[in-house]
Amino acid sequence: MRKALEITTISVVLFVTGLWLFGCGSGDILDENNQRYRASMSLQDGGNDDYLTIDIYQNPDCDGEANTTDPEFYTDVLADITVSVDSGAPGITLNHYRIEYIPLLSSDGLGNAILPPELVEPEDGAYIVSVTSGGTGTFTITLLSVDVKEEFYNWWITSTVDVARYEMRVTLYFTDEYLEDREIEVTRTVFLGNYDNC
Repeated sequence: MRKALEITTISVVLFVTGLWLFGCGSGDILDENNQRYRASMSLQDGGNDDYLTIDIYQNPDCDGEANTTDPEFYTDVLADITVSVDSGAPGITLNHYRIEYIPLLSSDGLGNAILPPELVEPEDGAYIVSVTSGGTGTFTITLLSVDVKEEFYNWWITSTVDVARYEMRVTLYFTDEYLEDREIEVTRTVFLGNYDNC
């Protein structure tokens, strides 16, 4: 069984009407009025919470016994997203979100670095959730469907790549109490490969 990788970093970016502000590591960001917003994302795949490894192949028989059929647990990848608003900042309401899969340089197993393929990204999702000033809100979305896993698998079995890296980027589109549009971007680097979830 390949050990799942621990969280290394969470980066959150808040875009405020033409001004880009970056938060590193801690997930804290300040806008131009020193109003603080925070966001984080944890992942669930194959019953494992907050792992950064994503299994792209379902073992049809975990115990290998001829007289039993016990397929590996294999599901969509879910993302739990938490957004916090400081007490000095106006509350916000999420209108919709966008998911992007960004290929990152990965080893091809022959000593070369290559980009894995671009994957079909889902349509923007509609999700209404409000976070009041001083409050926190958490919601769950499907980050990577089984269909997209299978799309990647069809490329993977013809390549020499063992594990491919992708950046999972979720942009959350909000409106604050003063009807100002805001965007919060959360990213995680994940590793796609054949992992054992039996």
